[in-house]
Amino acid sequence: QVQNSAEIKSSIIAQHSTPLQTDASTQTTPKVIKSSVSADEQEKDNKAKPSVSSTPKTKLVVSTPSDLKKKSIPTESKIKKVASEPQPSIRFNTMRHSFDTLLQGEVYDYNFKFVNTGDSELIIEKATATCGCTQPSFPFIGIQPNDSGFIGVHYISIGKEGYQNPTVTVYTNADPPIYVLHLEGEVIVPTEVKKDSLD
Repeated sequence: QVQNSAEIKSSIIAQHSTPLQTDASTQTTPKVIKSSVSADEQEKDNKAKPSVSSTPKTKLVVSTPSDLKKKSIPTESKIKKVASEPQPSIRFNTMRHSFDTLLQGEVYDYNFKFVNTGDSELIIEKATATCGCTQPSFPFIGIQPNDSGFIGVHYISIGKEGYQNPTVTVYTNADPPIYVLHLEGEVIVPTEVKKDSLD
């Protein structure tokens, strides 16, 4: 029995120590699955997909002589027509006047004379002053070419002292349409008034 058990153990050891032999017939090779999509269908699919590397094409537009004719280019006759349209024009003898000195409380009047040097009717639309101490007046009727007119300025120096520079803004239909007239001078406070104010 001892001999039999020893023989059984030796046979078991021999079985485990024997290298496993691989059978070539049992080895499996990977199968290659052929695509069922035809070459024509694959080509259509490639055309449908946008190309990443493709860059947008810039369309060059070249103007032809016929295109240039269609564009509105002012002709010489049109330019002459615009230039020949009658326009009023105003020219002042002076746009700045000095009244030198005034005693406080005195009133001063001055007329800024002008001439319509244009070839159509000149209209004075309005005249405004910078303060209530200055009251402008202007003609309410149109001034014909080569005719003259004036912008009247009535200045009141009550409560004023020192250098004064009131202005009058004139609005017309000429080109340019706006003109600014200046009236300037010194307003002196009488000595008696100063003494009374001190007392």
